[in-house]
Amino acid sequence: MEVFGLAWGLYGPSRRRYGLGGRPSTAGIGGTSPMTHPRPLGERELALINLYAHCQLGLSPRRFYAKWDVTYENIADICSHSPATVRRWFGSDRNYRAPSSCDLRHLANRGLSFRTPRGNSN
Repeated sequence: MEVFGLAWGLYGPSRRRYGLGGRPSTAGIGGTSPMTHPRPLGERELALINLYAHCQLGLSPRRFYAKWDVTYENIADICSHSPATVRRWFGSDRNYRAPSSCDLRHLANRGLSFRTPRGNSN
């Protein structure tokens, strides 16, 4: 499956599309490779990186589940975890495991890209 120009396999972006350094491979594409001379980062890009690195954006799995018509399996896919791990986020006392800040950020980012919450038709 291809999403936003990236080939996605079962566990995220397909590794066959990436070479060293995590840059997409352009093998087989005619002309010069855009990756041979990457564009330098300006002040704006560096400021955005700094904002993202210190971002406190997060949405708990319980709030995400209440807001959107999703399953534990959907949440597991979004956060790249197993459904068993997601069930532990909803567990009680002994079975509870807290999601990481990265998991909370993944859910918040995905929530921002959804359009209508559960129960709303507009």
